[in-house]
Amino acid sequence: LAHNYWELGDVLQAEGRWPEAVNVFRQCLARYEKLAAADVTQSYYAIMVAHNYGAFGNALQEAGQREEAEKALRQAIDLFEQAANASPILFAEHRYGMEQARNHLIELLRSAGRTKEAEEVSRQAIEYWQKLIAAHPKITLYRQALGQLYAELGQWDQAAAEYTKVIELKPDDADCGNRRGAAYSKLGQWDK
Repeated sequence: LAHNYWELGDVLQAEGRWPEAVNVFRQCLARYEKLAAADVTQSYYAIMVAHNYGAFGNALQEAGQREEAEKALRQAIDLFEQAANASPILFAEHRYGMEQARNHLIELLRSAGRTKEAEEVSRQAIEYWQKLIAAHPKITLYRQALGQLYAELGQWDQAAAEYTKVIELKPDDADCGNRRGAAYSKLGQWDK
């Protein structure tokens, strides 16, 4: 039932019906939090709660409820970080949710003229991915996330370096090959 609420929230968001989406995500969040409390592994449903906070925060932001949106997005990021500690591999598969929550938070802060805070969130994200990579060097999805973050920040040298490390560990990763090529293109290094 919780997932059905999530899907309804996504439909409402796609239709631009933000106040309704906010209400549906509130209901979804309550259901996922109950499931997470009952989940002895504290993994899958904890990640679903984190995802829902991110979607909820985005809906709140679009509905003009900036303060509550910021709280929800920060909560999503915190919960994803807890999930990464509890289950690194499961989290790796769901890392995009944390990336989305962070991106929405950065966008919210920038649009409010809080550029320094947005930069701090980006800096913290870089440090977080670096910490995860140090603890789990063979989970290439973490390096991909760091490379993507560097690319979003326009730090193309660092992005290319992370994508190269992924390719060294996983030579058949065409997506990282394409992303590395795009980074080199931004650097004007056409020969690479």
